[in-house]
Amino acid sequence: MQFFICITFFYASSQNVAFIPSAEDDAFLKTLSAKYEDHYKNELASLPKENKKDFEEVYKMRWNNVKDVFDKSDSNARRKNVCCWGGI
Repeated sequence: MQFFICITFFYASSQNVAFIPSAEDDAFLKTLSAKYEDHYKNELASLPKENKKDFEEVYKMRWNNVKDVFDKSDSNARRKNVCCWGGI
């Protein structure tokens, strides 16, 4: 009966620098939001006439979800400029 033993040594380390999120680019977010809105409007215009109202409802719900993401990022960007201690 043979046994094979393999012992390895390796150096493990963690991240030394703390994570710093990048700054939000408001102009880019507005451009991106407008681009998605145009895409949404084009998709609505190209929907088939059969069951169009049902498709429009689904597309509207989807667009509202996308719009909420952009609205939240806008409010987060504005909140960064406001001090949480009443303007001190």
